[in-house]
Amino acid sequence: MVFSIDELVQQAQSLAFSGSRTILGITGIPGAGKSTLAEQLADRLHTVVVPMDGFHLSNRELTAQNLMQRKGAPETFDIAGFLECLRKLKSAGGTPVQCPRYSREIHEPVPDAVTVRPDHKLIIVEGNYLLLRQGDWMQVRHFLDAVWYVDIDIDTAMERVRRRHRLKNKTSEEIEKMLERNDRPNALLIEQTKPWADMLIAMEDLPDLNSFQSIQ
Repeated sequence: MVFSIDELVQQAQSLAFSGSRTILGITGIPGAGKSTLAEQLADRLHTVVVPMDGFHLSNRELTAQNLMQRKGAPETFDIAGFLECLRKLKSAGGTPVQCPRYSREIHEPVPDAVTVRPDHKLIIVEGNYLLLRQGDWMQVRHFLDAVWYVDIDIDTAMERVRRRHRLKNKTSEEIEKMLERNDRPNALLIEQTKPWADMLIAMEDLPDLNSFQSIQ
């Protein structure tokens, strides 16, 4: 069955009927299209996306810990900060919550780039490791009312990631090393979390990215 974005909006809205704040997680491997889906949902639902990528460790911290080549792996995120942000989102009453966002221009997290207002009753949290059952990451699921997994063939996703790397003026050799050393292993790890999603969605590879296919 193919869902239009409007039908997915209705699915998301149905989660928020309780009256209390609802957090919908959107996850999947790099290149799956989860950011696109999250932003389209947020635009139609008049809400905000809180991206897990905002909790990347800074490049200075990654360099100090010798983790720069693993950037994007679970150990390169501030999981404690992410959990604290989720706790605030769940518990905040009439207080705005400031969250970071990752900048693809400076390749660093930008503090307080996203403001979640008290009237945002449905919030979308997007990121790779929302369902990871490893260390402190296991606590993330506790704060999410539902998690949708955007499914995609890994080779198709890696081609999309390859195109992103080209935009950073990487050489072909550098790109292939990054894919095999980091991007593909991360994707394989994320794929293992698929069984714990509430819904699997396959994004159709269309130019306007407006059509999604439910596979669960």
